[in-house]
Order: sequence, then structure tokens, then C-alpha cells
Amino acid sequence: MKFTASLGAIFLTSLCLSSAARASSLVAGYALDCPEHVGTRLYRTQTLSAGDTEVYIVSQVKRDDAKKCDQTIEFHIKTEAREKVFRVEDVRYFNIADISADGQWFLLERDGDSGDEDYGVRTKELAVINIANPEPHWRNVWDILGWDTCKAKVVAESLSESGVVVVYLGGANTNRGAETPDRSNDCVNQQGHYQVDLATGAKRMVADEIAVPRAKVSGYDYQNCKTNPDIVGSCFKIRGRISEWNGSLTTRIWPVGTNRVLALYGTLPGAIKERYSFDVNVFADLEVCPFEKDAPGEMRLVCIESAKNIRFEERLWGQ
Repeated sequence: MKFTASLGAIFLTSLCLSSAARASSLVAGYALDCPEHVGTRLYRTQTLSAGDTEVYIVSQVKRDDAKKCDQTIEFHIKTEAREKVFRVEDVRYFNIADISADGQWFLLERDGDSGDEDYGVRTKELAVINIANPEPHWRNVWDILGWDTCKAKVVAESLSESGVVVVYLGGANTNRGAETPDRSNDCVNQQGHYQVDLATGAKRMVADEIAVPRAKVSGYDYQNCKTNPDIVGSCFKIRGRISEWNGSLTTRIWPVGTNRVLALYGTLPGAIKERYSFDVNVFADLEVCPFEKDAPGEMRLVCIESAKNIRFEERLWGQ
């Protein structure tokens, strides 16, 4: 299975969720890679909610034959009065940042990738979506603020009831690992949170507490496992220990009583995510499905279909 790009998508999503600039988590969705075999891959995000309004994203990619592969990303909106679905044709990474207090609008951001050479140039677009008529009208932040080819880190933060957007603006080299970042081409002189008028480009700095989103994240994301078309063999049951490690395949499963290690591709069951962290080991009866043939001495890529008899244990480092 060719999984490098898919893992990259998951990695980028986790970066969005853990951004140091954000006051709290957002809901992040992304386009799935096309499966190698005929069938459908599916991903559903967590839900962002405020009052009676809920929004989540469903990504789907379907291969009908050896050549054709169809990608879709749908936004699902639920209110007390109605349920709507709208589809976006431009397949990218999307973040639902916030919902207005009156439940009439939500703030959406999407990322482009200009490559390492132009990292931080024209890489963020925003749209304030009217839930009654959900048609996104995207505006590039560089156009809104009258920037040209300078660099910046931009993170959508919150949305007021009147539709005022709050974003974090900072230097593009933030979190890039540079010991002495080059600030000569930064768009922003003073990093922090700003209210931004999307129509006029007017902006003013605000206190950090103004940037706290009103909407709350609930539920757990989900990616289909047993029905994934790239499963290469029968699913099987184990008693396993799930723990987090450094490296590209960070979530690993040790089948208890063996010297083998499995690597997770996909999502963890919600009952495990509730308490899972670097400092916790999870023991559970698992049904896992393989993306690779078994090769002695090699880590095998699997997804988790189900988990039962779950036990959480404080991690003793060195295990």
C-alpha cells in the first residue's frame, strides 16, 4: 500500500489541531488519497457546535475502476429547523474555526501550499458562511490586508455575532525550527490577535481572550476500516497495547505476548481517544484489519475496526 501521502494528510491535520496560536481546538478536514483498489474511503470529522447549530465535514474518495477516482468534500450543517449539506469542489485542507453566537454564520479557512521556497506567502483563505445560504466566497488574506509577497503565519480564530473575524497574525518562520528566524520579509510587525474586516481590510489588535472561539468541539473523528478497499487480508482479533511513539508511524500496537509491533493507519475508536495521550498506555481487545501482508520482523500497517474491554494505564517510560 502506498500510504506516504495519506500519512502526510493526517500529519498536516494534526498540525492544524495543535497550532500554538489557537486559543482552542478547531475541526479540521482534508481530502483523502485515492485508494489503489475499487471501493470507497471515508473520513468524518468531529463536530463543531454552538447553541443549536452543528457543523462537520465528510470526505470521501471512490475508485470505480482502474483509472477513475472521484473526490468529494461535504459540509454538513444541522440546526433545530433544518439539515443542509453543501459540497466544495476545490479539494484541499479545510478548518471550521468557529460558529457565531447566534448560530447564523460559521468561519471557514483553507490552506494552500506554495512550497518551501515561498512558505508563508498567500497560503490562507477565509470565508464567512451564511448557514441559511451556505455558499462560500473565498478571500485570500493577502488580498484582504493588501499584502504582496511578504510572509506571514495566519490562523483563523473566532467569529463574533456581528460577523467580525479574529485571526492570529505572526511571522512565517514561527515553528519552522529556525534558530534565528529571518524576519526581513515578514508581513506582520507585531504578532498577535487581530480583528479583521474582510470587506475593507481594516484590522486592529485585540486581547487574547477576544480570540477564544465560542463553538465547542464534540464527538470523535472516524475513518472506515473494514470496508476500506485497500485492506489486503482478513481482519483478526488480538489483545493489544496501544501507545504513542516518536517517528512517522507514531501510534503503535503491541499484540500482548508477542514480539511484533503493528502501526495504526486511520482513527482510534472514540472510547480510546477520550483518555489517550503520550502518558497513557491503552490495553484492549481489538479487531484490526491489515493494509500489508505479514512480513516477519517488520512493522505491519493496520486500522482498528473495534475495541472492547478497554483498560487505561499510566505509562512507565522505557516501555
